[in-house]
Amino acid sequence: MKQIVPSIMGTDQQTVEQRTNNVKDNADIIQLDILDGKFGPTHCLNFDYKIPENNCKVEAHLMIEDPLAWIEEKGTTVDTIIFHIEELEPEKIISAIKAINKEVGIAIAPETPADKVFPFLDQINQVLVFTAEKIGYYGAKFSTESIEKIKQIKQEAPDMVVEVDGSVNPDTINDLSEAGADLFVVGGYIQNNEDPKKALHELKDMIGN
Repeated sequence: MKQIVPSIMGTDQQTVEQRTNNVKDNADIIQLDILDGKFGPTHCLNFDYKIPENNCKVEAHLMIEDPLAWIEEKGTTVDTIIFHIEELEPEKIISAIKAINKEVGIAIAPETPADKVFPFLDQINQVLVFTAEKIGYYGAKFSTESIEKIKQIKQEAPDMVVEVDGSVNPDTINDLSEAGADLFVVGGYIQNNEDPKKALHELKDMIGN
């Protein structure tokens, strides 16, 4: 089933609480964007944050220098941990995530080809494809090259869950869905909207959810 996954970004506890509360009652999954400046200048959730109580499945998308340290410290607080294939030791990270019985996702940055993740598809639960040209920003420009990446992954592994992240909005979501995307991470279109609940339901309707 296709699902909208609101993303939570913030540099202080108040913002994290507000953005979580905006979506927690109308989503089944939320994603925490953890950034320390490695994949761009943005820093998010790079402090001792607390997520408001909710009934959502929680993903952590790690865009950080030391994912293994984060997994050891906070890995048990989430359901799925997504790391970047650009890391030097993907096998070690996969093992660390599985050791704490969490689902494993691999993300590929905008400049990374889809086949980079192919050797690991039988070891993981999902692949996250960046669909924006920059990482770590609400409202970054859409990357048309990402459509082909989604198709390539689905061709290689038809049952693999493909998640898309970046510039997901009413103008792009149909093309992403037709390409084969299953999960749609949405940040700015929901969080910057005057009515986040309405924006979330608009997107859910567009994917038949």
